[in-house]
Amino acid sequence: MPAQNNEDSVVEDSLLALPGVNRQRAEALSRLGVFRPGDLLRHFPRRYQDRRNAKTIESSSVGEQVVLTGQLERCRGRRLGPRRHMLTATLRDDSGELDLVWFNQPYLEKSLHPGDFLCVFGKIAEHSGRLQIVAPEFEVVASDGDGGSAEDSIDLNRVVPIYPLKRGLTQRHLRRLVAGALDDFQAGREGDGFPSVDETPFDFFLDEGTLREGRILSDGDLGPGLVEAYRWIHFPPDSPESGSGDDRLDLDAREYWEVCRDSARARLAFEERFAFATKIVMRGRQFRDSDTEPLKTDEALDEKIRSVFPFKFTAEQDKAVEEISADMASGHPMYRLLQGDVGTGKTAVALYSLLIAVRNGRQGAIMAPTEVLAQQHYTTIRKYLAGHPAVRIALLTGAVTGRRRRELLEELAGGKIHIVVGTHALVQETVIMKNLGLAIIDEQHRFGVNERSRLRKKGQEPHILVMTATPIPRSLCMTIYNDLDLSIIKERPPGRQPVQTYLVKPEKKSDSIDFVRKELRAGRQAFFVYPLVEESEKLDLPAAVAGRERLATEVFPEYRVGLVHGRLSSEEKDEALESFRAGRTQILVATSVIEVGIDVPNATVLYVENAGRFGLAQLHQLRGRVGRGSHGGYCFVSLEGSGEEALKRLDIFAGTDDGFKLAEEDLRLRGPGDYLGIRQSGLPFGGFGNPVLNVEAFKKVRTLAEDFWERPESAAFIDRWGAILGLEESPEEAIMGLD
Repeated sequence: MPAQNNEDSVVEDSLLALPGVNRQRAEALSRLGVFRPGDLLRHFPRRYQDRRNAKTIESSSVGEQVVLTGQLERCRGRRLGPRRHMLTATLRDDSGELDLVWFNQPYLEKSLHPGDFLCVFGKIAEHSGRLQIVAPEFEVVASDGDGGSAEDSIDLNRVVPIYPLKRGLTQRHLRRLVAGALDDFQAGREGDGFPSVDETPFDFFLDEGTLREGRILSDGDLGPGLVEAYRWIHFPPDSPESGSGDDRLDLDAREYWEVCRDSARARLAFEERFAFATKIVMRGRQFRDSDTEPLKTDEALDEKIRSVFPFKFTAEQDKAVEEISADMASGHPMYRLLQGDVGTGKTAVALYSLLIAVRNGRQGAIMAPTEVLAQQHYTTIRKYLAGHPAVRIALLTGAVTGRRRRELLEELAGGKIHIVVGTHALVQETVIMKNLGLAIIDEQHRFGVNERSRLRKKGQEPHILVMTATPIPRSLCMTIYNDLDLSIIKERPPGRQPVQTYLVKPEKKSDSIDFVRKELRAGRQAFFVYPLVEESEKLDLPAAVAGRERLATEVFPEYRVGLVHGRLSSEEKDEALESFRAGRTQILVATSVIEVGIDVPNATVLYVENAGRFGLAQLHQLRGRVGRGSHGGYCFVSLEGSGEEALKRLDIFAGTDDGFKLAEEDLRLRGPGDYLGIRQSGLPFGGFGNPVLNVEAFKKVRTLAEDFWERPESAAFIDRWGAILGLEESPEEAIMGLD
């Protein structure tokens, strides 16, 4: 049973049962993604440290990391004040002596005694003319008590794993926890996060010979078993075990431990890639094999729908509309990704699609991740359909309550509402749609798997249109979204003004503020964006609340300054945004809550404070808030507080307004991480099998998965490998899991 702590987060009893794990350490482990003992196996080292080849004290140099063995001569602890303790000891070998120093670890006095033989590891320093090591790691090799053996140590005289840590954990303790989990796994422990030791896809395809034939596994990979692979990835052996007769090895330029580590990585990477590729295959198969009512478009309907818009579609909007219309008329559920850069007119394409559904007697829904974006969609659609009262539109968010909510739900269930725009409120059980024909999920990577799946279940095989204003790097499209139909809109509609971007050095800040004042005097409006809501003790950054106060009282006292951020209530946010839209406030101070969904044509200036705290894609979305009217836009990016890496990123941002180029750069600089919700899929990406890290390797595994699941005999393996591949959920959840 899970235990509850003071912060209302769940800690598993099985984790608290581990040696030395109290509630505080269990919380630290959970922040690393370790919730159960078996999860320790998948907490992989970030690097390794070679602690072999012990040196003598005499041959050690200042600044060098060394392994030393010797006898402890003196050991004394003393207080340096009410809260500080220092323990010093002297280590001697045949060549000389040095000091060992530990701060604030008085309990070590019970473990160290003069006469003990120690093996220590640490960095050589010098103090008052004597060599010393501060905070060394050590093992008692021999003593009058229970000494250990340095040869058997997991901390010394070997290649040692170095793990990502959180406050409250040490490398030494974490290594012991991982070693214990490995022993339990080898002994056959089940449950508590431990993987099954039954045959996995890797074992099957290795025996079949497919892995080496397809060059998925190189001749230099040893093809370890699953237990062996996990042990090797954490504690790679120095040499083959005595009598193992390991003739598989081709050392090339690597040491034996490196070959073992790389072979373990190759196995675990394959398991991750195959699981991911299988879900893609299953998702595509589900949609190909499903039937749904065709929603047809003819020339008359096309002309009628286009008359709704006060502008002519761009060529790329026309192409997207043509592709969507064909999908919806096919008799199979559409599953299309519509991606477009900022301001390219995706909402207009989405409305065109919704009106196809409405004219075919079906309902349409748009689910947005925030109330701000949902409100913006609702306002935009109402504006376009102002002359068409027969099409009824509704907004359903958490802010809609009481009688109005009950009436809206009744009308939605009775089919009286044709288009509903909302947030995650749309997927609540009380929401029933009479005949949902098209579900549009906007900024889909911000939703969890369950929310996306539940929206789809509101209808009978509805068409799905996934939209994103965050351009997706081509490398991701080739892997994660390979089975989706893809529509891309890059071309901006006529009349959209370019946005000029300027990097603002601290000494030039007053000049940039003067420019903002000039725009305000011309009747324009400005956004000021901050990365934090309130002052942080850890990050010396201006906060939105403090920034708004300073702008209103010191910088622009002659103008009204509003404030909007994520902690405000829905009513407060709506009031602040409406006041800005109506021009009652001239400056809006905000956090990244305005990243999407804000359309104020009169706003021409975006001023981003401490811009180094934002990613490239996020900055690009923010920049899209200006230049939306007949006047040009200006984006000022404050370099204050930006380090070297942030300055490189901001220089790239200022150099292009192409969102697709910026997305590629963002991926290159930050790595795949959780980009577009990869980790939301529930797949166990430890990092080795992440498709974006090695696109070519993933493509080989994807081809293998596609071929395998087409085999007649493969059906039996869905049950056989279901738990391993994460296929226990329903087909809909498996499909939506990778949306």
